[in-house]
Order: sequence, then C-alpha cells, then structure tokens
Amino acid sequence: MEEQTPYEQAPPPAITPETPAGLVPFIQQQANILTADVTFARPSPMHKIVVERVQLDPDPKGPDVYYHSQMKGLVISGAGLAKIANTAGIRWDDKETRRLDSRNDPDYCCYRARGGVKKPDGSYVWFPKEAEINLVVEREVATKSFSRNKSGDALKAAVDNYILQKRQFMSRICETLAKNRVIRSLLPIKPTYTPEELKRPFVTVRVVFEPDYADPAIKQIMMQAYVQAQFGVFGPAGQSSTIDIPALPAELLEEGIPELPAGQTVSAPPMIAEVEALAARKGYDLLALPKPLEQYSERALETFRAKLEALPGPANPPSSDMIPF
Repeated sequence: MEEQTPYEQAPPPAITPETPAGLVPFIQQQANILTADVTFARPSPMHKIVVERVQLDPDPKGPDVYYHSQMKGLVISGAGLAKIANTAGIRWDDKETRRLDSRNDPDYCCYRARGGVKKPDGSYVWFPKEAEINLVVEREVATKSFSRNKSGDALKAAVDNYILQKRQFMSRICETLAKNRVIRSLLPIKPTYTPEELKRPFVTVRVVFEPDYADPAIKQIMMQAYVQAQFGVFGPAGQSSTIDIPALPAELLEEGIPELPAGQTVSAPPMIAEVEALAARKGYDLLALPKPLEQYSERALETFRAKLEALPGPANPPSSDMIPF
C-alpha cells in the first residue's frame, strides 16, 4: 500500500473572473472541489465547461467509504472512486490498461491502468499506474496479523481462507487497485475525510463537445456526420460505383437461350441458384435479360452459364477488408 500523508484542511479556493459560473455556488458551499485550479482557459466555441456533482454515502457501513484504523479517518472505497471517476469523465486506455504478468505464476498478478481526463483547455492528461499482488508475501503478512488473536489450526484456517479469497478475485482486485491509484493521481482526492466533509457533494469540472446548433454551417456539418454514420457501412453516399459489364449480344440471347413455348413454364431448377451466384460474381445484371430465369429451359440456362463463365470478372471486386463486421 502506498504511503499517504493526510492533507490538512485546505481553505476554499478563491473565486476569479475566469471561474465557471456553475462552480461558484459550490465554492461558496465549501463543497469538495476535485480540480487542481479554478482558473480556466476559455474553451473553443465548439466546447462547453460542465460542472457536475456526486454525493457519496458518508456511512462507513455503506459502499462508498470505510474507516481506516491506522489512518484514523474515512477513506473513499473503490465504489466511491468509480462514481467520482465517472462524473469526472475519466477515460481508460484500452490498449495500456491490462494485466502485465505472464499468468504462469498462480501466486502473482501485476496490472497496469492508464487513465486520462480532459482539461478545460480540451487537451488530455494521462497517468499510468501499476499494482501487484504477491500471495506469498500476502500469506506472511496475514499470518503475522492473524496471530494476534489466533493460533494453531485456527490461525492456519484463517490464513488459508484469506489467501483463497484473494486468489479467487486476484486479477479483479489488482485491476481495481491500479485504477484507484490513477483516479487519485488525476484528481485531488484526500486520503481521509471527516463525516462532515463527506456530507458535502464532490464536484468535478470537465469539457464537453457542444457546438452552436443554430449556426447553419454547424447544422450542415452535423447533418453530413449523421448521414455518414447511418450509411458509412456501405461507403460514403454518392460515391458508390457500378461495374461496367456489357450485356450479352441480342443474337446470343436469341440463339443461346431460346424462349419456351407460349404459356408453358417449368419449375425452377437448381441451376438457377448457380446462375444467379455466378452472375453476381461476374457483375452481370440479370435484369438485362428479356425474361426471368424461371422462363428458360434447363438447356438454355446451361448455355447462358457457360457464357457467364467466359466473361471477365469485375474490375474492382469488393474486398472483405471493407466490411466492418
């Protein structure tokens, strides 16, 4: 566990002309302001400073805080820190937030978390932190701690049960420890709080994207982005292309695919599915035929299939890499 020194009671931050208007009432109420400074650079016209609050349960029997006997104060738990992180808009780097050890040692786990928060000027500040659990060391520490009031088989059973619970949730516990360290690094969270301090809300300041939708230019940009989001799976609108494959000559259709006698139809043979699949691969438009495939004889379909196989393939066949799923 990292060594921490309890903060002294800090005076309320000063209110300046650059302080966001939504933050002023909370400063006056001496709320827990979770930002290092209350003087902010003016954001771009496309962004807006948002002040949000979260109220933690000050009861140590609840999920948000617990009493730390050595530090003699109330400490915000992992559940409470997660609420604050969500309000502050902390983002996690999916590539760098991961387990680092090889997982070959069942008694060891090392986890790295990399989180970032957007500053009022729109840029991100990132912090990586690591946490590790060594059950061999944990067993020694637990044995020493439990030996104060247990001995013999009772001591061994208590230590074994403790290590078993740690081993069962080791990866999850290690991840939580790493993320909690990142949250405490990004936000000025004190190691301990008094019950009176916890009764006040925790306030965070973050920047959100909020353009002026009344601006015609912004409306046009947002509409284009909406259309691309709706139809982007099939490529940008207006940029689709067709394969230019010339239709079969008329005399070929007349000779190679003779029509059936008037009023006579045949059931769709299995070859129709093969012809349709082949036409799709070759880029041939079956609508160019004078009649549906079902109205041609099997011999005519066989002739037509041979002609399709002789056609060149499409110049730019669709690539499977373009399909996002």
